[in-house]
Amino acid sequence: FDGANKRANELGYKLEEFWLKEPGMNGDRLGKILWTRSVDGVILAPLPRGRGHVHMKWDRLAVATINFSVVRPNLHRAAHHQMQSLSLAVRRLLKMGYTRIGLAMPTESDARADHNWAASFLFHEEHKGDQKWPKLVTESWDEGAFCDWYKLRRPEVVMSTDPEVMRWLARIGVRVPEDVGFLNLEWGEGHPECTGIRQNARLVGAAAVDLVVAQLEHNQRGLPAHPKTVLIGGEWVEGRTVLDRNSAV
Repeated sequence: FDGANKRANELGYKLEEFWLKEPGMNGDRLGKILWTRSVDGVILAPLPRGRGHVHMKWDRLAVATINFSVVRPNLHRAAHHQMQSLSLAVRRLLKMGYTRIGLAMPTESDARADHNWAASFLFHEEHKGDQKWPKLVTESWDEGAFCDWYKLRRPEVVMSTDPEVMRWLARIGVRVPEDVGFLNLEWGEGHPECTGIRQNARLVGAAAVDLVVAQLEHNQRGLPAHPKTVLIGGEWVEGRTVLDRNSAV
């Protein structure tokens, strides 16, 4: 949450963390703590699972959430634009000569993105001819399920939110990028070798702060009648896990 902290400090606010999973903590107790400490601006961080609910008294709070895991209540939110990012990835891969593009991820990853990954993938698939692109979005996400899918469907490149895919491929003798490309849809410093999409989390955090501060400055509290969503686009990161197949000899 570096971006949120930095933006809050720039605007003269202090960001303090509260953990809803702390023993004995729930929405009612947290609401009382915030009231006692005169906290009237709240940013809800992403929940560990998608389609989540947070029960609190919201009437005296200016609030926004980050990304799409919180669905109730319906709040102002700042989010990574997964549909734009996947579209960017597909366009770049097609330009590099890949024609059989695969998508593989746990169902939970797609749910936490409000199913924007799969929706964008299906949109592009429908416009690329009669052949269905390989897709694995499953609750049974593990090495066996992935490798079985790969052997059956044989994508030329795999887009995924889980870089562990590269280890699984190596264990069945498949080389990245020589035999199959890999694109990390959630690129991070932990896997700098990957080609992928940087989600610009710092900008998303800063946008969430702006949403809360705007409510505070306009004396707006409680659940919004017309929630707004600020979408931050991703960026292509050049790496070593896909090839330009057009220049291959």
